[in-house]
Amino acid sequence: MQSRTVNWQSCKGQRECTRELRHSVYVRRRNRIVNLTFYQLRKVVGVQIMGFWDMAGKIGKGALNIAVDVAKELPAAAMKQSVRQAEHLKSNSDFTCGASALGSGRMSETDQIKGPDSPLPKEPGVYRHVNKSTGEVEYVGQTNDLRVRQQQHAKNGKLDTEKQLVQYGKAKSTASKDDLCQTEIDHIARHKPSGNTTKGGNGRR
Repeated sequence: MQSRTVNWQSCKGQRECTRELRHSVYVRRRNRIVNLTFYQLRKVVGVQIMGFWDMAGKIGKGALNIAVDVAKELPAAAMKQSVRQAEHLKSNSDFTCGASALGSGRMSETDQIKGPDSPLPKEPGVYRHVNKSTGEVEYVGQTNDLRVRQQQHAKNGKLDTEKQLVQYGKAKSTASKDDLCQTEIDHIARHKPSGNTTKGGNGRR
C-alpha cells in the first residue's frame, strides 16, 4: 500500500479560503437582515411620529376654537370693565422722565386729603384727579402746596374723594415754577382730561 503525500500547506490554504467564504456569506446575510430591520423600524417610527404631530395639531386647533368661543361669550360689560382697569393701570404707572419737574418714579395716590392719615405733603408738585371706576384722568394741575390745593378743590366741588383719587408727585428741589407749569402742560397733553379747559401752564407763579 502506497502512502499518500499530503500537501499540508495547500490544505491549510483551502480551509482558510472556505472559512473566509463562509464568513463573507454570513456578513452579507447579517447586514441584509440589519438593514431590513432598520428600514422597517424607521418606517414604523416615522408613521408614529406623523401620527403624533397630526394629533397635536388637532388638539391645538381644538384649544384655539375653545378660546375663541369663550371670548365670544364674554359679556360686553366685562370687556368694558377690563378696558377701564387697563386704562387705570396705565395711568397709574406713568413714569416721570426727561425735563419733568417731578422726581423719578411713579406718582403716589390717595383719597385722604386731610387729617393725620393724609400722605399729601405741603410742598409744590403736580397732581391729577383720577376716576376710581374708569381710571380716567379727569383733571391735572400744579401747585405750591399739594395738600391745601386738594382741600380747596374738594371745597369748591372740583374733587370728590368718594369717586376720585388724587395722584401726585412732589417737585424736585431744583424745579422752578416754570418747570412745574411745563410738566402740567405735558400731563394735560398726554391725558386730555375733561376737567381742564386750557392747555395748562397758566396758573399763578
